[in-house]
Amino acid sequence: MNPLSLHQLTVLDATPLELIDIAAQAGCGQVCVFTHSSAPQMMFPVVEEHDVDDVRARLTSAGVEVYNLEFFPIAPEVDFEAYDRALRVGAAVGGRRATAHIHDSDESRALRTFDRFCRLAAGHGLQVGLEFTAFARVSTLDAAVAFIEKANQPNAAVAVDVLHLMRNGGSPAQLAGLDPGLIGYMQICDGPLSIAPDDMMNEAVGERGIPGQGEFPLRAFLACAPAGVTIDVEVPQRTALLAGVSALDRARRAVTATRALMATMTEKAQ
Repeated sequence: MNPLSLHQLTVLDATPLELIDIAAQAGCGQVCVFTHSSAPQMMFPVVEEHDVDDVRARLTSAGVEVYNLEFFPIAPEVDFEAYDRALRVGAAVGGRRATAHIHDSDESRALRTFDRFCRLAAGHGLQVGLEFTAFARVSTLDAAVAFIEKANQPNAAVAVDVLHLMRNGGSPAQLAGLDPGLIGYMQICDGPLSIAPDDMMNEAVGERGIPGQGEFPLRAFLACAPAGVTIDVEVPQRTALLAGVSALDRARRAVTATRALMATMTEKAQ
C-alpha cells in the first residue's frame, strides 16, 4: 500500500506542530507543510526558520516525517532568496519534495525560472513536483508533462492532484498511459463530476469531498499510483470546521476513507 501524507489544507486551522500530532493520531506517517506562501490572504500556516528545532522535535516524538513543501510559484518575477530560505527550512525538517506552479505566460522564461528553481531545490536535496491547476498557466496533465519534458530536470516530475485532473479535462485513463517515472506524487480528495467555474477556488482550498463520498473515479486514479509514491490526503472541510468538528476528527474522516478505498483495491488484487 502506498504511504499516506496529511496535507496542511486538510486541517488549515491547525498549526504545523498540531498537524504533526494529528497526522500521527490519524495514522499518517508523513505530512505536507507550507514553508513558503505567495498568497498571504489564504492565511496558510508557514514553518519559519525559528520553528525548525520545535518541528524536528515534534516529528521525532510523533514518528512522522515531512514529505512535501508548499508552494513555489514560477512567476515572471521570483524572489529566489526567499525561495532558498524556504527550501532550506524544508530540508532542515526533513522535506523531500517541493511543489511548483507555473504562473508565467512566457514559456521560455518560465522554463528558465523553473530550471533555476530545480537546481536550487537539488542543492537542498529536494525533488520538485510541478502541479497543474486551473489557476495556473500550466493547467492540464498534458501541459504539465510537456513542460517537464522540455525542462529536462533530473529532480522534476508531475504532481497529480485528482481534483485538478478532473476539473481540467483529465482522466485516470490518461494518467495510466504515462511513464510512471513522470509521476512524482499524488493528492486525493473527492467531489462532484462538475462544478460551476466560480466555485472552483473555494472548492480547491476550502471544501473538498471525503474520498469515496463523491463522484470521482478514485479507484481508477489510485490504480495509477506507482509503487512507493506517496498519496497526499488533501481534503479541506470548511463546513465541518464551522460546524465545530475538530481538526483531528476531520483528518480521521479523510484518512480513514482513503485507507478504506486502498484496502478494497488490495483485496481485489489478491
